Amino acid sequence: MSLVSLALRVAVARALVGQTFAEARVFDSAIAPLDGVIAEERRPFIVVCSDQERAKITGRDVPGPEREIDLVLELALASFVPGEAGVEVLIPHTDEGLEVALDLMVRQSLRALLSGESAWSRVILALVPRLLKLETQRGAGADKGVRFAARQVRLVCDPIADPPFGQPVPNNSPWSLWLAAAEADPATTPLRTLVTDAITGAPMAKWETVRSELGLTREAARGIGIGPVGDLDEEPHALIGAMLTGAITADANEVTIEEQVPHGHP
Repeated sequence: MSLVSLALRVAVARALVGQTFAEARVFDSAIAPLDGVIAEERRPFIVVCSDQERAKITGRDVPGPEREIDLVLELALASFVPGEAGVEVLIPHTDEGLEVALDLMVRQSLRALLSGESAWSRVILALVPRLLKLETQRGAGADKGVRFAARQVRLVCDPIADPPFGQPVPNNSPWSLWLAAAEADPATTPLRTLVTDAITGAPMAKWETVRSELGLTREAARGIGIGPVGDLDEEPHALIGAMLTGAITADANEVTIEEQVPHGHP
């Protein structure tokens, strides 16, 4: 999975908290079967997953290709949902009543994600400039007398590219927006450091970033003129010292390494 997939899934889960009948019962990629979770919770809840990702890669350009991410919301509820002012509203134990509640939860969820009314919603709009498809699928079941209904909402997203390796996060970018939202949200503050490290990692020279994005070896990068002459990473001090003393001279076309003769000798 890409970094943008992780960032999107976290943003969606945080944007849904407190915005639907599920209240704070929003889970990131919970793996427990829905029937078991409903029987235990007896409350509405939402599970957020990024199930599949498809990328069109040219060469080895993994961070920046066109990609699609399937963002999936699993919505389910059992006997009742919370109402306003703490009043619990009983949903009739009929398919019709449960379906009405689910319809409302889907509407609440889409508003929370796409309205731009919260910091995390604005992050989602920045990470996903375009939605390609919306699919919903009904589900229902019964376990030991607990009646429930479930709905799956699948959003096929056309997201931004992953950030380049080894470069600082640009100001006012979708990634800086994500990091700011993560810093302000106590639930995601620890994750902010991990994502920052994943973006920047060890600092890379500009030519190394270009080489990485193009999927080139160092030799190939130097061969087309975007890398430094000589292997500066292996012996930088020796090469720089040689250039300062005149042992290495260079013009536009070639590099010459001159034999050094000790002072006092012919």
